[in-house]
Formats: sequence, structure tokens, C-alpha cells
Amino acid sequence: MTIIDIEEFREKEGKFKNQSRDPYVTPQDISSEYIRDQLRSFSMKKPVEKKRFLASLATRLLFLLLLAVDALWFVYSVVLFSVKLALNIGTFFSLPLFRGSLSYSWLSIKRSLIGFISLFLALFSPALGFMFACLYFLMYDKNGVEEIVPKSLKDQFKDFFPS
Repeated sequence: MTIIDIEEFREKEGKFKNQSRDPYVTPQDISSEYIRDQLRSFSMKKPVEKKRFLASLATRLLFLLLLAVDALWFVYSVVLFSVKLALNIGTFFSLPLFRGSLSYSWLSIKRSLIGFISLFLALFSPALGFMFACLYFLMYDKNGVEEIVPKSLKDQFKDFFPS
């Protein structure tokens, strides 16, 4: 699948090169058709800019909401880790069930921190935030892809991981 049709691009480029553009428009050049074309092009630009602005605003507000939820997840993970650490210290780390649970709680704290950093970056640049999170999960926490990453992105990750 080609992204750019080179022949079409060359045709358009040739059309623009052949046209001589005069930077000044004289009153004789102005016609009602010219004015209509200018008004159409002006009126068509505004809704597109508004849609882009609203889409960008909605994206950032949703990332902010996710950031707040991730902060709650971090607080919950730290509290759970503290309780499990106290239980492990109370049993002198003798129960393997508690030790495994403690390591999973530590992993949850790391995941919430990575999520917080990537969502914070996504507030300013959504692509950079996604790239940071995906980089972490691809390189360091491949099991996190199954547990954390949304289903819509899991299919893309499965292309990288042979089953």
C-alpha cells in the first residue's frame, strides 16, 4: 500500500509551476467568482481548526482524568505494599505466599509509576506518552502487556511477541 501517489504529486506540482502568480490583485482581476472562492476557502478553514482544537482539548482532559486515576492506583499500591511488607516482617519472611505477594505489589508500584510518567508526558504530547509506555512494556515488563495495556493495543503488541 503506497502512502503517496508519486505520479499524482508530480501532476499537481507541474500545474502549480506552470501558473504564474501575481502577488497583487488588481480591481479588474476581482470577480464575483473570485470573491466566492476566497470566502469558501476562508469559511472552510474555521470548522477544521475548531474541530482540531476541541479534539486536542478532549484528549488532554481524558489524559488528565487517567492521570488522576493512576495517582489513586499508585496510592493504593503503596498502601497495599506497606501492609504486605509489615506482614512479611512480622513472619520474618518465612511464608512464600507473602513473599510472592510482596513482589507483585512492588511490580504494581512500578507499573503505576510508569503509567503516571507516560500519562504526564501524554498531556503535552500524546504520541510521546504512548511511546514511553510502550517502550517500557516491550522491553521490561512483557507480562504487563496482558494485564495493563487495553485490548485495542494488545493486537499490535502481539505482532512483536511470538506466541
